[in-house]
Amino acid sequence: MAVRMGQRLKLGCEDSIPGGISVFDTQIRRRLWWQILFIDGRAGQLSGQSVSFADKPCPPLPANVNDVDINPTMTAMPPTHGGPTEMILCLARYEVGVFLYEHGTGLHDPKTPVSGKDELIRLLESRLTEKYLKYCDPAVPLHILTAGGSRSVLHKLSMMAHHPAQYPDKGKSLPQSDHDSLFSHAIEMNSIHLLGYVEKAVEGFLWHIDAYFQLDAFVFMLIESRAQPPTAPLTERAWNVTNDILEYRSELTVDDGNELHSSVRQLVAQIWAAREAAARRQRLAPPKPTPAISRLLEMVSRSQPGQKMGQLSASRLSDRVAHLSDGLSSDTTAVVTPDDSSSQVGDTGPGDFQYQASDESFLQLDVTSWENWGYWEDLLRGQPQY
Repeated sequence: MAVRMGQRLKLGCEDSIPGGISVFDTQIRRRLWWQILFIDGRAGQLSGQSVSFADKPCPPLPANVNDVDINPTMTAMPPTHGGPTEMILCLARYEVGVFLYEHGTGLHDPKTPVSGKDELIRLLESRLTEKYLKYCDPAVPLHILTAGGSRSVLHKLSMMAHHPAQYPDKGKSLPQSDHDSLFSHAIEMNSIHLLGYVEKAVEGFLWHIDAYFQLDAFVFMLIESRAQPPTAPLTERAWNVTNDILEYRSELTVDDGNELHSSVRQLVAQIWAAREAAARRQRLAPPKPTPAISRLLEMVSRSQPGQKMGQLSASRLSDRVAHLSDGLSSDTTAVVTPDDSSSQVGDTGPGDFQYQASDESFLQLDVTSWENWGYWEDLLRGQPQY
């Protein structure tokens, strides 16, 4: 409704209004229209629809001025600020929109070499840094959100650019260094989210932090951990992050009948069991689950009658998924795909996820099942909070 009303008001089409519009109205209209575009783009992601304005000219950004700098009676535009204003968070977001208007096709084209995608992401990083990030003050809550959100976007775009599913062999020949890089990006995204819960300065923005939890990045971190040695520093850090996510995201550890949350719990249990099995094969001491992970494993065991999970978490489940950890040493390069018969675990085991080269998915990684490419995608898109 907002989009259609905005179109009727000719928001974003300033030149088409007879007689022109005032300086003040120009800025208010730009602010309003960009926010509508931002919300519509996110809604399109979550509903699986195309971005409504991907083929339209990019509208001008609002000016970098504070609210007090503009008023209805002004006749000339005041000088824009060279540093941060009250618009810093909004403008940093909209800057990503401008970037995707300009470079989204190349960034998501499978024919674009990875080096070319990396160059585009570096261009966005340079733009965000020069215009916004270098001015961020860690003592200002709005600046903390701006810096965290910008870094999270850059990590996510890098994950999309390097995802194994883009390669002809679906990543089976992907070097371990690339697995490490992907894994690190996913860990960083989840770590940024967690900062919102431990940083007292932004506790007033928890409604926003909760709404933008990137569950797809959490699932990806778990899946990609299979390509890591069970006791490697990155693996240990990932499980520390997993524990904290489970502590702060209580919806993931509450049996509320939500299919998505149930599937995430099963995924955590399966990946944990695979980690234990890999450790045993390498004659290492099995990792000890934290209290949060232990509670989750108990929930999974109760939801699957006949399966017991003791203090070491999931011995029977470990036996069932032991083959998933085969070769997950420091020199592994294999990634299980849905075409791999060894990936069949039980009846509904979730697993790898697929990159879809479409403009509307620029911030949405499509997570899938070991058996069904649409499994995670359908679940995630059915949950508006993600």
